[in-house]
Amino acid sequence: MQFSFISFIFIIATFLGILIFFALFFKNATQKHSSRLLASYILVFSLFAAHNFLVVTGLLTQLPYAFRCTKALHYLPSVFLYLYVRATVKHEQSLQKKDYLLFLPTVLHFAELLPFYFTDKVTKKQQVAMFFKDMNSSLKNYGGFFSGYVHPILVFILSAACILYSYQLIARTKKSLINKNGTIDILMYKWLNLFLSFNVLLFCTLGFHICTAKFLNNYNVFLTNLIETSCLLIAIGITLFFHPNILYGIPLTYNTIQNTESVEQKDETAGKLDSKSLVIATEKKEQYLKIIELKMNELKPFLQEGFSLKDLSDITNIPYTYLSTIINQEYNLNFNELVNKYRIDYVKAILEMPESNLYTLEAISKKAGFSSRATFSRAFSKFEGCSPKDYLKKSHSKDA
Repeated sequence: MQFSFISFIFIIATFLGILIFFALFFKNATQKHSSRLLASYILVFSLFAAHNFLVVTGLLTQLPYAFRCTKALHYLPSVFLYLYVRATVKHEQSLQKKDYLLFLPTVLHFAELLPFYFTDKVTKKQQVAMFFKDMNSSLKNYGGFFSGYVHPILVFILSAACILYSYQLIARTKKSLINKNGTIDILMYKWLNLFLSFNVLLFCTLGFHICTAKFLNNYNVFLTNLIETSCLLIAIGITLFFHPNILYGIPLTYNTIQNTESVEQKDETAGKLDSKSLVIATEKKEQYLKIIELKMNELKPFLQEGFSLKDLSDITNIPYTYLSTIINQEYNLNFNELVNKYRIDYVKAILEMPESNLYTLEAISKKAGFSSRATFSRAFSKFEGCSPKDYLKKSHSKDA
């Protein structure tokens, strides 16, 4: 086993990529769908780096079944890149049915490599030995039905299409935002452009490898592409660690293009985000409103004591900065007030039942999710204009 500076790059990229994957996939609650697409992109490159580490250190001879195990994944980075950019700029919450077609090349490539993957251990060891004996010639012996140069060319074409479409999406979104409301998330816009720039650099190196490998037949050209892949992963990781709002989903500050004044981010749990700080398209707002009302009425999550804006974001898959803005604009309430309103309506529904006299007001308020009798009384008075006891008296007098 031989360690070198190159192997050090690969091992750093592997562990850094895995850390970022877990942070994006499990910790980011505000942009769940887009962050998981980015996490998948990072995971693929982490697997590439791990495989490259086994190659350059010679550990592959002890783990022959890992030989070329990542070959079928080469189509995935550009697909995840495009889907991530689109989900970010369009605020999508899930994949569309037609998006699954983008994974078809990976599935077909995996099917093509199945005979190679199921080769017995002895044969695999022989293949690994041949690989280390003559790495230059091994690039031609791909292990599938096609030549070793066919798939890199197809990956190059798919990558070019995905990067171009991603740039087009960003340009179109920025133009739309500036023309319609003069507001744009500057930080996210810069991050997406930087992210695409990293991939363009990798894309150009891949193109150089394809153009020269067939003529030079030099493994060093291929190795250069592998090193750049890991350096790309490290660069993305460092960038994300310096931008926790992207990595962990911390609410972003929105800047105004016209006057470049920052809008302060207010208390997330209280839901007090300035309604002018984020402009949501009418169609998207109506869609979000329906989701909010459906989940609140069907699941009744407000009955849980301590129910927070983050909890509602998790249930609805709507970023909580959007939730806060919609609640402020459409209900003219902050989040806590909206939750209390649902709880008061729930209490009133119980009080109208014949068996309501079997329960105390305190027991009913607890069942509705209120943390204390005093909180319940204040909320009830705010929305009904009287105390719970007075409301009961009025209700009984009407029945009489």
